[in-house]
Amino acid sequence: MRQRPNAYLSLSFYAPTGSQHRANAVQGEGAAPGQFNIIKLAEQALQDVA
Repeated sequence: MRQRPNAYLSLSFYAPTGSQHRANAVQGEGAAPGQFNIIKLAEQALQDVA
């Protein structure tokens, strides 16, 4: 069985609370155009990022 790659976006941002957030937004098979599922990857305090 051959799998085709799905479209995804990689997100990274710093929140005003002082933490960094990372996530992927993955377009599932059969999803409507522009519809993505968010998968949280990590959350770090700012002092841990430097």
